[in-house]
Amino acid sequence: MPEDYKALLIRKAETGDTYATGTLFEQYSSEIFPEKYFSIIRYTPRREDIPNRKCEETKYPDFLFRDKKTKEPFWIECKFRSQLFSGKYVITPYQNRLEQYRECRINTNYKTFFIMGLGNQPYDPEHIYLTDLDNTQYCKMGKKYIEPFELETWKRKLGFTSLNEIISFSNKIV
Repeated sequence: MPEDYKALLIRKAETGDTYATGTLFEQYSSEIFPEKYFSIIRYTPRREDIPNRKCEETKYPDFLFRDKKTKEPFWIECKFRSQLFSGKYVITPYQNRLEQYRECRINTNYKTFFIMGLGNQPYDPEHIYLTDLDNTQYCKMGKKYIEPFELETWKRKLGFTSLNEIISFSNKIV
């Protein structure tokens, strides 16, 4: 992302612009899946790109990546929250949105994961969590539930190297 564009998005995010916040966090999240190991097949356009029209693709998760070694695709939905709400991380306030992700998972047969940022700024979150949609029953998760899925600082910097590593990480027994 060009620095001047990033600076513009940061200024907008600081004023509460959710599009800018989402874009900054998606950019940050994409780096956890390095180009050396993963290709981006697609990413979801934003409603704000054409404000008076809804794009059907917005019902899909933010990214469709492919593991370069195994050729297996997988979905990543990025969510950033500045703080917990009543002690819970809110993936989405709408249960039907979670159902859309499940429908996508079933229809494509691709693993689907949530990468969730919490605290600080969307371009430098205080905490990052990675969970598997298959293990996510509700649109809100208690802090106790998500803590085991926090990425350590070194993992945030180096990123994942394979889909199998992601699956293994996100399927810890809690």
